[in-house]
Amino acid sequence: MRVSSQVDGSLDWEDSSDLAEVTDLGHDALRQYRKDHRNEDLESSVAHFQRALDICPDTHTCRAAVLFNLATVLFIFYQSFGTLSSFDRAIALHQEALKLRRDGHPDRSTTLLHLSQALLYHYGATGYKASVEAELRKLVDELMDMCPEGGHERRAASLALQTYQCLKIKGSDDSAELDKLIPILDVAAHEPPEAYFDLSVRFHNLGLALLRRFQLHSNPSDLDRAIMWLQETVRITHVDDLNKPGYLNDLGNTLLDRYQRLKDVSDLDQLIVSLEDAARLTPDGHQNKPSYEHTLSLAYLARFQRLKDAGDLSQGIFRFEDAIRLIPDSSA
Repeated sequence: MRVSSQVDGSLDWEDSSDLAEVTDLGHDALRQYRKDHRNEDLESSVAHFQRALDICPDTHTCRAAVLFNLATVLFIFYQSFGTLSSFDRAIALHQEALKLRRDGHPDRSTTLLHLSQALLYHYGATGYKASVEAELRKLVDELMDMCPEGGHERRAASLALQTYQCLKIKGSDDSAELDKLIPILDVAAHEPPEAYFDLSVRFHNLGLALLRRFQLHSNPSDLDRAIMWLQETVRITHVDDLNKPGYLNDLGNTLLDRYQRLKDVSDLDQLIVSLEDAARLTPDGHQNKPSYEHTLSLAYLARFQRLKDAGDLSQGIFRFEDAIRLIPDSSA
């Protein structure tokens, strides 16, 4: 999911001029990264916010904001490069900031939202974990309780709840829950664009829910609708959005489901394009890159079996070798 670029700006830095300067440098580098998407700007932002944390006393009035800033940029780093250590540290920092922003703090809801979004992203990427689910449910429930109806944060909390329910149902065989959830996701996906931010997340949620129902009941209309919504997700998501490779991968895998059922080569062509884009947008070293390359190799080999094009065989072998090469040493 996309993380908001908004960070605490209403800070009373008192006489901490060094802290103020290094924090401003961190914000400047992050803004530059969002504009140009240069890795060195992201790395610079992390370094500046880390320096801010290093020089900020535990009892400083802005300690929570310093923690929040570093957590935010580390999560972006995790989305960009797939480094689990960055994710683990981002979560720990958000949790520490949340402890400092107790009930009644004006920025507690913002911290809750960012922590929920980070956990949802990781939950979606890595699958079900009971400990993550329990924490997510608690965070989302608190968000829903504290955010007034009609506001930006209430809409964000509602989206977090829907995404949580969608991810939870992916590993469940509960058809009744799925049948209740899909109409809710359908309404959210059809809201006027100006009423919602993160429309791509709403489309994606609906596509995944329909795919899960197809997997349980084999109704081809659910599969067709899932593909339609995942195609729309990809279409409206900017190429620089850090969620785009995952969306492309989900679309490719869903097209593969339909190809295996109908053997329509056009689905195979589309899924290869989707997986090529997912792999191209994902840097070497990212934890998801080997999986993208492996699925792509299978798609090329499947097309070779149908069309007997030697180029597909060569690409299938090349992509498989690339997937092996990209597996981290610790996983090999």
